[in-house]
Amino acid sequence: MKMKNRKGFTLIELLAVITILGILMIVAIPAVSRTIENSRRNTFLSTAKEYANSVKTKYAADEIRCNGKSATIKPNNTAFAIRLSTEETVTGLSTDAAKAKKTAYNNAKELVNQGGVSSWGNADVYGWVVGAITEESGNDGSKRQVVKYYINLVDGSNHGISFDAAKTSDELERAEVLTADAKLYGMDTNFDASNTAVAAIGSASVPAISGYTVEECNIG
Repeated sequence: MKMKNRKGFTLIELLAVITILGILMIVAIPAVSRTIENSRRNTFLSTAKEYANSVKTKYAADEIRCNGKSATIKPNNTAFAIRLSTEETVTGLSTDAAKAKKTAYNNAKELVNQGGVSSWGNADVYGWVVGAITEESGNDGSKRQVVKYYINLVDGSNHGISFDAAKTSDELERAEVLTADAKLYGMDTNFDASNTAVAAIGSASVPAISGYTVEECNIG
C-alpha cells in the first residue's frame, strides 16, 4: 500500500505562529485588564451612589437622628455624617470602637440590602455619607434649604472614593474611583480614631463644606 505524504508545519512556520500569538497577547492583555478594571470602578461607583441615594431617601422620610433629634431640623451651614462599615467583626476592639463599628455596620445594612461591598474581591468597605445643609436662591429670588450629599467609601486595599474631588454624589464619575491610595477620613478600618475626628470632614476633607459644623448621625 502506498503511503500518503503528510506534510506538517516547518520549524519556521511554527515560530511565525508563536510570534504572532505573542504579539496578539501583548496587545490584548492590557486591553482586557483595562476593561476589567473599568468594570470594577463602574460597579464601585454604582454602590457608592446607592449608599448616597439611600441616605437621601432616609432624610426625606425623616429617618436620620442626630443625638436623638431629627436631621431635618439642622440649620444651614451644618452637616450630618453617616458612618458606614460592611464588616461586623469587633474582636479586639475597645468598647467605644466596637460600638462605633456596630453602628456603622447597622447603617450600611439599613441603607443597602446586605451591605454593598467592594467590587475588588467583595472586600468590606468603610466610609461616610455626608449631607451638607445650605441655602440657595430660587429663580424668583426666594431662599430655599437644600442638602448636598458627599461620599467617602474605601475598602481595605485603598480602592475607592476619597472626598478630595469635592464633588457631590450625583456629580461623581468613574474617574473619581481610585484603584490605589483612596483615603478614609475621620477613622481607620479598626475604628480606633476618636468620634470627634468627624469634624475633620468639614474642615479639611471636603472643600465645598469647609467650615461647616459636622455632626455624626445614624439611621433610625
